[in-house]
Amino acid sequence: MQWIHDNLVLVAFLVALVAILAALAYAGLKGWALYRAAKAEMGRVTPITDQLSRSAAALQARQAELPRRQAEIQDTVASIQRHGQVLGVLASHATTARRTLMGPLRYIGR
Repeated sequence: MQWIHDNLVLVAFLVALVAILAALAYAGLKGWALYRAAKAEMGRVTPITDQLSRSAAALQARQAELPRRQAEIQDTVASIQRHGQVLGVLASHATTARRTLMGPLRYIGR
């Protein structure tokens, strides 16, 4: 016991060293557990992120097609409008022809 009283600084150093080593060991174990958990999650997350990347690439490809598809739609609308105008002209001529053909019936009384 006399030796402890004579060497209190050494004893305090040894107690502090044991506490520090215990804390480092605990931190090391927790770090190892964290590493294993992160590695397991990366194994689970990586396929999901790969699928998300493929979906994003497909979406970008579809987005790149939009201007071409819009141009096709505008061309189709213009074609429908032209056909509508032609149909309008044909309808007006058909109405005129019908009136002309039905004219004699008006004189007969039908």
